[in-house]
Amino acid sequence: METYEKLLTQLNAKIWDFSELKFCEYRSSGAIIDLLKKEGFKEET
Repeated sequence: METYEKLLTQLNAKIWDFSELKFCEYRSSGAIIDLLKKEGFKEET
C-alpha cells in the first residue's frame, strides 16, 4: 500500500475536487480509469 500512497492521495484529492453528485460521477470514474491504465490495467468496453 505504501507504494501507491502518493498516487491514491492524488486521486482522492482529484475526486474530492470534482464534487460530483452520486450516480453522476463521470469525471471521477474517468480519473480512476486513467490511473488504472497507467498502472497496466486494460479497459473493456
